[in-house]
Amino acid sequence: MIVSILTAVTLPTVHNYQEQWNCETDIERLLSDIRYVQQQSIITTVKHGIVFDVGDNSYYLIKDKNNPCILEKRKLKKVKLQQVDLPTYNGLSFSGPTLFYKSLGNLDHRNGGIKLELADEEKEIVFSSNAGEINLR
Repeated sequence: MIVSILTAVTLPTVHNYQEQWNCETDIERLLSDIRYVQQQSIITTVKHGIVFDVGDNSYYLIKDKNNPCILEKRKLKKVKLQQVDLPTYNGLSFSGPTLFYKSLGNLDHRNGGIKLELADEEKEIVFSSNAGEINLR
């Protein structure tokens, strides 16, 4: 009887914690991928970036802006791409908002941001073009 009561009380809390953890994992992976393409741009001196597919709630890691090669596609599972304020790139068979880095680690375009929708809150990733700075709000 006591176990049933404790289970009934703690199960919703555990479920909410798990949902929050899954959302944070999506955000951490996206931030990690952004840093990865920035680092690859510096190491290889070839522009690397990410093309976002807002309709599919996914993004592509891209090598070489001028001769693009898709390195990997990632699907966001628990976080929704609400708005991506970045320039559109048309270098692939599809187009979408894009984030490319130069060989010095700064953005290849103006500042921008990505609004992400979580279950009960909104987060925003903000980019600074001058220093390649990334902020999560």
